[in-house]
Amino acid sequence: MRRRFNGEGSVYKRNDSRRGKPWVAQTTLPNGRRKYTYARTKKEAIELLRTMQAQVREGMLPPSSERLTVEQYFTEWLAMMAGRLKSSSLRTYRERVEYVILPNLGHRQLSKLHALELEKLYRRQLERGNSPATVQLLRRIHYSPRVGRRRPPGLPAKKYRQERGPAAGSRLKGGEGDAS
Repeated sequence: MRRRFNGEGSVYKRNDSRRGKPWVAQTTLPNGRRKYTYARTKKEAIELLRTMQAQVREGMLPPSSERLTVEQYFTEWLAMMAGRLKSSSLRTYRERVEYVILPNLGHRQLSKLHALELEKLYRRQLERGNSPATVQLLRRIHYSPRVGRRRPPGLPAKKYRQERGPAAGSRLKGGEGDAS
C-alpha cells in the first residue's frame, strides 16, 4: 500500500477497540484541524474518508464546524452572497438576519441548532404580528440550498419536502385541480 500525501487523510486501526469501531478515518480540514470518524471495518473507514474528503471539497465541512455559531455563519454567508444577489434582495436578507435571526439564534452553535428551534422562531414572529410572507422569507433564508444545507439539521427529508410542497414539474393525479 502506498503512503498518502499530506492532506489526503488516513485510515488506521486503533489499539483499543472502543465501542466496537476499531477503524479510524481522519482528514484535515481547511483550517488545519483534524476530523475523525470511526468504523467497524477498514472498508467502511475508507468510504467514510472519501465522503469526508468530498464534503471538504464541496465546502460542506466548514472549518471548526463544531464551534461555528449562527452569527458567524450568517455573517460569512451574507458576505459571500453580496456578489450573487441583487442589491435589494441582499438588503432584505441582511435586515432579516440582523433583526430577527441573530437576536434570537445568533449565540447558538450551528451544529447544535434543531429544526424545532427554527419552528419556534417562526411561530413567535407570527405571534408578534409579522406577516406570513415575512416568515416565509425567513424559511427561505434558513432552508435555502444557497445557505449550504438543503434542510436544517434534525428535520427529516420527508417533512422538509412536505413543507416546501410538491417537487417542480410534478402533477397532481386524480385529485383536485386535475384537468382530466
